[in-house]
Amino acid sequence: MQGFQETSVLSPASEAIATTFEKFLQLAGGLDTNPNPNPQEGSRAQEVLYVLDSLKDTLPLVSLKFSTRILYYFKYLLALHQPVATRRITDALYLLCLQPTVDVSPEALVDLLCSLATSVSSNEMSGDNLSFVARLLDAGMKKVCSLNRHACVVKLPVVFSAFKDILASEHEEPLSVAMEALKSLIHTCIDGSLIKQGVDQIMASGSVRKSAPTIIEKLCATVESLLDYRFAAVWDMSFQVVAAMFDKLGEFSSCFLKGTLKSLEGIQKLPDDDFLYRKQLHDCMGVAVVALGPETFLKLLPLNVEAKDLSDVNVWLFPILKQNIVGARLSFFNESLLDNIKFLKLKSTRNLDGLVYSMWSLLPSFCNYPVDTAESFNDLEKELCRSLREESDFRGVICSSLQILVQQNRRITGAENEPYGKVSISQQRAVSVYTPEVAARNLDVLRSSAREILSTLSRVFMKSTKDDGGSLRRTIGEFASIADKSVVSKLYKSTMEKLLKVTHEASKIQNTKGSSSMEIDNLPNETSPSLTRAKLYDLAAALLPGFGTKEVDHLFDAVELALKDSESLIQKKAYKVLSTILEHDDSFIARRFEELLKLMFEAMHSCHFSAKRHRLDCLYFLIVHVSKVTSKHKL
Repeated sequence: MQGFQETSVLSPASEAIATTFEKFLQLAGGLDTNPNPNPQEGSRAQEVLYVLDSLKDTLPLVSLKFSTRILYYFKYLLALHQPVATRRITDALYLLCLQPTVDVSPEALVDLLCSLATSVSSNEMSGDNLSFVARLLDAGMKKVCSLNRHACVVKLPVVFSAFKDILASEHEEPLSVAMEALKSLIHTCIDGSLIKQGVDQIMASGSVRKSAPTIIEKLCATVESLLDYRFAAVWDMSFQVVAAMFDKLGEFSSCFLKGTLKSLEGIQKLPDDDFLYRKQLHDCMGVAVVALGPETFLKLLPLNVEAKDLSDVNVWLFPILKQNIVGARLSFFNESLLDNIKFLKLKSTRNLDGLVYSMWSLLPSFCNYPVDTAESFNDLEKELCRSLREESDFRGVICSSLQILVQQNRRITGAENEPYGKVSISQQRAVSVYTPEVAARNLDVLRSSAREILSTLSRVFMKSTKDDGGSLRRTIGEFASIADKSVVSKLYKSTMEKLLKVTHEASKIQNTKGSSSMEIDNLPNETSPSLTRAKLYDLAAALLPGFGTKEVDHLFDAVELALKDSESLIQKKAYKVLSTILEHDDSFIARRFEELLKLMFEAMHSCHFSAKRHRLDCLYFLIVHVSKVTSKHKL
């Protein structure tokens, strides 16, 4: 048959195979409804099995007309419910469906598949047979979909019900096969037109539904039923199927899966002793957050922070939201979640402090590729600056959020996108909206806010007793990198004027004490000039990403004297600032290399022990520079 392809001999050869098959069926009584068959017909049945064995290899090679005829005979044989015949038919069908280039009648094939799907519910199959049928239904429906999409989708509810029956069966072997098949068909066979049909029907019906459920509604109902308690043993698999449906429907999940979301909430309330799949449930909820978006998700499943009893608040949602929000609206955080925060503060209850922090902890996620930065950041800026000044507990999350906004937009405008392999699919979708033009507009808005934000951050930094993780300094550096040079220059000038004034005050105090020896591991109090000087050095170094050549040279000149300061804290800060300059600006090293070497040599013997690590950093960057220059000369 392989040699007959695309020749005139193919049709008669195919007819001969179909006729032979029909002949053996008639001899075996396969097409006879006579209730009293001839005893000789039993011996003929074995010959039919031989023919079925041969059809596994020849059916994909038979012409369309006669393969359709053979499929018609297959249906009659399936109706006999003879396992030996059924297995041979399913083997032949499976090999046929795996051939992407083989033409077959989609109507005849889907009719056979539905017959098989219906037989699943009879619970007459072994675990191995159920696994094989699940694979066949998956491959077969994909084959039908590729040939005639309509013929496929109208029968999807029957096939989904079959997979549901498999998941409810007592056999363990086919469970994962059925789950993967359901996920595969959701991804392959459900498309925009099928979803639109369902949405249009719902919108047209309004609150009073008179028409029958659409196909997509039937499929969603089947998927939702997998959360019934009779499926509790396989909920880990059910959650994966539900997640696949959320992912496929996207924002339209709100039309079809409201009840599913409520069912998931109900399962979450089960005690740990009765529920082993909480992580899988939360993963499924995360997919729902991505599909619906945080606004719709929280509308359908609110945090309930207004509840009188703290146990009624859905605090379990916070980590799920935090991990899965991407591409949201800043305005929603500003208008909705901040209102919730204000409501909680009015209660003035210490027990609610953790809840308020959890609300704030969502801000970095809302700053993860938001869709309305250009339109909404200015409105959010005022509240952020106020919170930075007045609420120290939230400075870390606010600073992280601001850093994310600047870094993501700057990365895109600088053509430094992260490779998609390192980020989630939802983040890929969000990034795809961020064109260089969109990112440029966002940076313009962030730049316009830089003056106020840098001023606020600088004042907070100078007043704070600690800077956990350097978050304030890093945020200052991020905004300095995008701010207008005049803004950074003005803030730097103000900082250095304060540094000069405090240095003079410290000098007077030192002279009054009459101390000429270096302090050993001195610990100045929080209001001492030494600590203020150290903070001002840190602030000046934080502004470095926004410096021009003039400011870099000026900062180096200010640091040069401090490298020999008698106070260990100041000397340590001076070396730290110098190492930051050397790391940030290789051109500075090239300009003043000889001067730097001389300075390192002169300050060597006066270097305090606590400053040695930062001094080694400075030497490291000088060595790296020399290595680069040497390599270039060799080339």
